[in-house]
Amino acid sequence: GKMLLSHEKLVELVRANKLLENIPESELTKAGGVSFDLRAGEIYEFAGEGFLGVNERKTPELKLIAKHDEAKSVKVILEPNKYYVVKTLEKINCPMHLASTVVSRSTLFRSGVLLLGGLTDPGYNGELSFGIINIHSKPFTIELGARIANVIFFKIEGKTNAYESPYNGGNIGDNKA
Repeated sequence: GKMLLSHEKLVELVRANKLLENIPESELTKAGGVSFDLRAGEIYEFAGEGFLGVNERKTPELKLIAKHDEAKSVKVILEPNKYYVVKTLEKINCPMHLASTVVSRSTLFRSGVLLLGGLTDPGYNGELSFGIINIHSKPFTIELGARIANVIFFKIEGKTNAYESPYNGGNIGDNKA
């Protein structure tokens, strides 16, 4: 079956193979666990419509509304019932024997904010992007650079093929057939 990688093994992969780039040293030296925290780097809102068909797809155009800045605090108010896309500060370099998935940090769901993530395939390189929606009736403020998700890695048994997608490299939209 699937095998979850320990924190110790993940740290080895970061140091030797750049499994994650732009990861704070505090994540590498924390005590145990089976995940790394990922931080909010950029937040986008939709500026268009999308389409998913049998043979083609088009994601909505996105407009950058905020970007992390080391020099100053940048905050975004997530309005109730509005959907955003958030991109991580960290970049992932998923080797061919691993896949990963993300889960929301509990502060988000305890505050009525849903983080929607997917699977990261073997061979994917780039930042990760998630959907985020405030399902509470009140606004929620997020500071860029805050830890929003946990990434968990699984070992794959058997042969895998390299990830091929317009999203590789951290691209947010595809808009290709």
